[in-house]
Amino acid sequence: METETNEIKQFKIVLNETNNLTCNIKTLSEFNLEAKFKLDSDGLYCLVMDSSNISMHEFKLYSNACIEYKLSEPFSFGINLKSFYEILKTLKNSDMLKIYIEDNNLILEIVNKFSIIHKIPLLDIEYLKDQKMPELKFNTNIELEPITLKDILKVFKCSESIKFNVTPGLINFESNNINVPIKDIKINTQESFITKYSAKYLYQLLNSRSNKTLKSESDLNISFNKDYPLKLVFNYPDKYVYRFILAPKIDND
Repeated sequence: METETNEIKQFKIVLNETNNLTCNIKTLSEFNLEAKFKLDSDGLYCLVMDSSNISMHEFKLYSNACIEYKLSEPFSFGINLKSFYEILKTLKNSDMLKIYIEDNNLILEIVNKFSIIHKIPLLDIEYLKDQKMPELKFNTNIELEPITLKDILKVFKCSESIKFNVTPGLINFESNNINVPIKDIKINTQESFITKYSAKYLYQLLNSRSNKTLKSESDLNISFNKDYPLKLVFNYPDKYVYRFILAPKIDND
């Protein structure tokens, strides 16, 4: 559904490190069809729940990750994520990207030896529900290289669920007859417990991010409790942060 014609307050974003945006829009588009973005003095922000209500995604592209970031006042717009990513994935490393609003369209102007201008119709933000990040308190935190977690999840990509079997100083990732113990890990817990999450969602999340992207990010912060949501934080300092919340799988027996 497109917006009716109305006055759009202008903004302008210019990026030369375009993967900071592309990699995160790709991940968002793996789980969501549409999203509302908000702009303020800190940067571009999105918080969206997937249609199954199993995962929540929060993305912030910091304004200082842009070579130009102009905004007269806070502004929101809705966009089709698939259309957004289809354009972003055509970008080359040498391309510069300009983003602005014109005639109820999001304009993506790719600049290199010449300019290519793409238009994506804006969506009516009235029907895109505002989300709120839940207040969660965690007793267990681990730090792991993102690429390491991606390699672990490849082992479980055909499994329905993955168990986190935790003891102080050790975590075992388990499913059916598969067991992957990780000893050399930063883990903060005094408890021993087992909790379970969707292997499909976790594999889809990590697989949506390239190895190059994961290697550029800080250690992945993973927080969880028994039968409690899981939070993963992907962080590229001063560039962006991407938070992922996943509901637990709870046995009914």
